[in-house]
Amino acid sequence: MRLEFEFVDFNPRKHFKEKANLALKKIYEKMPCDTVCEATCTYYSHYFFFQVIFYDRDQKFEAQCILNPKKEDTRDRNWQIKAIDKLEEQLDLKLQKWLAEREIDVNEKKAA
Repeated sequence: MRLEFEFVDFNPRKHFKEKANLALKKIYEKMPCDTVCEATCTYYSHYFFFQVIFYDRDQKFEAQCILNPKKEDTRDRNWQIKAIDKLEEQLDLKLQKWLAEREIDVNEKKAA
C-alpha cells in the first residue's frame, strides 16, 4: 500500500510533502489492522482542499480541511502544515471515540 498524499494540481515544496507524509504514517500506526488510506491535497480556485480517509471493511475514519492562502500568514514556510495538524487532530478524535465505543460494546457482550 502506498501511504502518501496525492497532490493534485500543484507541486508541493519538499518540506511540506515530507511533513505531510510523515504525519500520515504516524496516524496510520494508530489505525486498526488492514486499514487502507486515501489522502489527497488538491489546489483548486485558490484554495487547498485536504482529505484523508482511512477505511477497512467495517470502519471509516475521514477528515477534511480547507486552507485559504489569503487568510494565512504565508510568510511562515509551515503555513500548510496547519492543515495537516488539523487533519491529525480530527482523525485522532474519531479514532479515540471509536475505541471507546468498541470497549463499551466488548464490556456489554461480556456482561451478557
